[in-house]
Amino acid sequence: MSCKAGQRHHPLRIRQPRLSETLPGIGRPPPVFKVALTPPDLSAWRAPPSGVPGVWIFDSGRAGPETVITALVHGNEYAGGWALENLRRQAPVPFSGRLTLILANLEAFERFDATNPVMARHVDEDLNRLWHNMRLNGRDHSSELDRARQLQPFIARADLLLDLHSTLWPSEPLFIAPPASDLPNLPVLWRRAKAFPGPF
Repeated sequence: MSCKAGQRHHPLRIRQPRLSETLPGIGRPPPVFKVALTPPDLSAWRAPPSGVPGVWIFDSGRAGPETVITALVHGNEYAGGWALENLRRQAPVPFSGRLTLILANLEAFERFDATNPVMARHVDEDLNRLWHNMRLNGRDHSSELDRARQLQPFIARADLLLDLHSTLWPSEPLFIAPPASDLPNLPVLWRRAKAFPGPF
C-alpha cells in the first residue's frame, strides 16, 4: 500500500474563515460610499390595508400559489424598496393565488443617512440572521427579532419567495436559489408565474 497505513495519521486542521457582520477596516475611518440612488418615498407602507406596517397583500380570490416578495431586509439596501413601491402602485393582483409584498426593516430604513449608509443596515442586529426557530421562539427581544416574529406568518405560507438585496460595492447581478431537487413543484409554479399580469 502506498498510503503508509502502518504509520500514525494526524488529522488535518483547517482554519475556517468566520463570517463577520462588520465591514473591513475596523479601527480605521469608515469607507466613503457614493450614494447614486435617492431613498424612495415609502409613506404608503406605514399603515397599509393589511394592518401590518410594510406588508401589502394582493389577493385574486382564486386558489393558487402564495407568492411573497421581500425587500429592505437591510435598511440601507433600498433599491428593492423602489422596486416594490413601483410594483405596489400598479395594484398587481395575480390571476390566481395571492401576492404579498414586504418591506422588512422600515425602522432601519428611517435612519438612513447618505453620509454614512452603513449605519442604517439594522437597528439592533442583522434581520437576515434571525429566521431559525431557536431565535424566533426564544425569549430574546430586539427591534429586528420582534419584526421577524411579526413577518413570520407571511413568510411561512409562501410557495415562492423572492428576497431582494443590493450591495454597497459594484457587483454583477446574481440570483441564489436552492437545488432544483428541493423544488419539486417549481415547473408548475413557474408556469403560473408567467401568467401573472405584471412586469415579471
